Amino acid sequence: MRKKVTLTVDKNSIAYNENNAAYLTVYAEVQGGDSEEGNNTAYAVLYKSESNIPSESERESEAESTRESETAKESETVKESEPSKESETIKQTESQQQTEDQMSSEKQPGMGETIRTRDASYCVIQVGADGNEVKLEKLHNKATTIFGVPLSVRNKKGKVFQVTEIGKNAFKKTPQLKKVIIGKNVRKIGANAFYGCKNLKNIKIKSTSLTKKSVGKNVFKGIHKKAVIKVPKKKLNDYKKILKGKGQAKSVKIKK
Repeated sequence: MRKKVTLTVDKNSIAYNENNAAYLTVYAEVQGGDSEEGNNTAYAVLYKSESNIPSESERESEAESTRESETAKESETVKESEPSKESETIKQTESQQQTEDQMSSEKQPGMGETIRTRDASYCVIQVGADGNEVKLEKLHNKATTIFGVPLSVRNKKGKVFQVTEIGKNAFKKTPQLKKVIIGKNVRKIGANAFYGCKNLKNIKIKSTSLTKKSVGKNVFKGIHKKAVIKVPKKKLNDYKKILKGKGQAKSVKIKK
């Protein structure tokens, strides 16, 4: 006699293999009658519902969607970080520029700054990579009798400046001045520089850089009639032409 038996299995306790199948072994205990153990065993195969198994195309679609989502998140992160990095770079550049400007300001005195020595005042006319230069503007003591234009001077911070110019009216009407030595670095002498120095008889020019244009009008007007202007030997002929007609009397001599 055959009898239908229904088995109920908790699906959470079923383990499916790679083929989405689960093999069950059922034992039946027979009470009485003539039976063998082998006849009391039944086997069942359970297959996972197809609706729960995604197709290959569905799995690929899901994987692609996941990749796109991750890419979008990564792109958004990059976009958010790029402005931040750019902003940080700008801030660093501005900070660096401010530091450099501050250092430059501290290192370089301003154009037009006055440097005072014991005997004279000098004005800064150039600062930078091409050199630091000043112009001799005026003497402090009108009773000076001998003056030598120096090669260079220092400011309060110890920075060195070459003396490359003698300014307009720098020695004007210094009645006691008798002797002047013009240093090697002087390239320009302004108009009326020695105007009215009536006792100036000895002028020595060490510079070899003077030109017709760099020596102003009436530089020697009013100096002593018997004055002698000594110049470098190799520049004698040139300086005779350059210094001619600068206000001095015809009796003033120019020699080596």
